[in-house]
Amino acid sequence: MKHYTTTAASASCEVRTKKMMATLFSDRKGILLTEFMAPGTTITSEVYCETLKKLRRSIQSKRCGMLTEGVVLLHDNARKPRLAQML
Repeated sequence: MKHYTTTAASASCEVRTKKMMATLFSDRKGILLTEFMAPGTTITSEVYCETLKKLRRSIQSKRCGMLTEGVVLLHDNARKPRLAQML
């Protein structure tokens, strides 16, 4: 997310970027749910449960009949260098 600011005294633009966390859920057929969190937001159990409820609704609407087979979640939040060391 970029914010552009200008001042009346100068015509130059200053670009500021803020980090935003994205949570992505996908399966072999494609993306099921993408969720963006505002900077400074903490993932609490309530926030995580709400995200899982959204994921369930997304699966129900995009992959009819898939929830009867079961769902396996893989939490992959390891950084790339750490992941390479583990392999």
